[in-house]
Amino acid sequence: MMKHLKLFIFLLFLSNLTLASKITIYNNTFNPITATVNYSSNKTKKIKVNATSHESWDNVLYNMRSVNIKNKSLALKKGITKKFEVFYDGTKIGLGQGIRPDKQFITPDSKLKYNEVCFLGAHNAHAAHAYGYVYAQQDKKIEDQLDFGARVLLLDTFSVRKENLTKEALPTPQESLDKFDVMLWHGPTGKNLKISFESILVKIKQFLGKHADQIITIQLENYVPEPLIDAVIERSSISKYILKPSDWNPNKKDGWPTLEWMINKNKRLVIFNSTMGGYKKYYKTFGRTSSKYCYNQWAHTSENQYGELDIEKAAKMRGQGSRKKHYLFTVDYFGTVTSPVNYPATNSDKLRKFIDYIFKNGLYIKEKDQFKTGLYKQRYPNVINLDYITRGKNGDPLKLINEINHTSKITKNRASTIFKPLNPRK
Repeated sequence: MMKHLKLFIFLLFLSNLTLASKITIYNNTFNPITATVNYSSNKTKKIKVNATSHESWDNVLYNMRSVNIKNKSLALKKGITKKFEVFYDGTKIGLGQGIRPDKQFITPDSKLKYNEVCFLGAHNAHAAHAYGYVYAQQDKKIEDQLDFGARVLLLDTFSVRKENLTKEALPTPQESLDKFDVMLWHGPTGKNLKISFESILVKIKQFLGKHADQIITIQLENYVPEPLIDAVIERSSISKYILKPSDWNPNKKDGWPTLEWMINKNKRLVIFNSTMGGYKKYYKTFGRTSSKYCYNQWAHTSENQYGELDIEKAAKMRGQGSRKKHYLFTVDYFGTVTSPVNYPATNSDKLRKFIDYIFKNGLYIKEKDQFKTGLYKQRYPNVINLDYITRGKNGDPLKLINEINHTSKITKNRASTIFKPLNPRK
């Protein structure tokens, strides 16, 4: 009797081991992922998991120590009893938790052009509670915004003397630029916080060094002479990552390069200057200067009216912009006065309604007292700039951006349809 009981217990133990040793890794992304399963101290198994599918391993968890997924989606099947640890991008994950792809930025297909994808933009990325701003547009520090999924950073740049970092001062052509610095301000609080442009460039450089397949864009609301902007860029040692105007002219190449080209060439930082050669305070002193590293924003980008949450008012083209063909379309959706009370609905339900509205109806522009409507109809934005990017619901705003990029991937002739070139003032 005792022997039979021991045999039953032993068989039950083996059965539990078998049941407990099953792991399923689901891939709900748009791209394949590679899973590395380490079981025991010297055994490793790699497997490619195709999109919208799953792969299973039976009887490999007996000595499993960890599971590492080196791409975008991980979900573990419940019911595993043996103790082991699971990590995703350095973050420990509990059983059954997984990482939902609608709550993270999914890297777009690298075959797409820079002007055929959509990126999340952080409006006034430096004006964050984490830096000490009372009246803020963001919650987290810039490195955390990048980790969250922001790929476009809007920064306000001001020129100062190094001896006084809280007072705007413009260099003259006779003065050494080494005596000057560039600070990021937004309102009086920002001046006291002394956040330098160079310090943020260093954070961006660290992110680019860690994530070799990611592309970052900076949009400068700039009040600094271009030679000083270039000098600070070179001080930060980030210039090797920058796609310079001399590297690529989209108007001569029928659009921007593919993400794959940018990654292979390591040209993964694009900088736009909104006041290039036209800021009146230094225009007379410096003349029509140009930056080695910055594109003129309004020569390449069209944009809707910022500071409006009312859909019809926001669906107006912003006044800047030339008559030239544009390949990039930026959407701003944030109010003039930002209040955390408005979120997460602003970045979820209201945002989706706005994007749907302008896709169906386009923007309008007023010229000679006449309204020209339907601009950019059936066209998705390349950038969606928001306040409080981390405040959304149901996975938005990243879920919305992932959906747009998925649509771009599966759409034929996307460069002439959903991401067609823009002619704002024919």
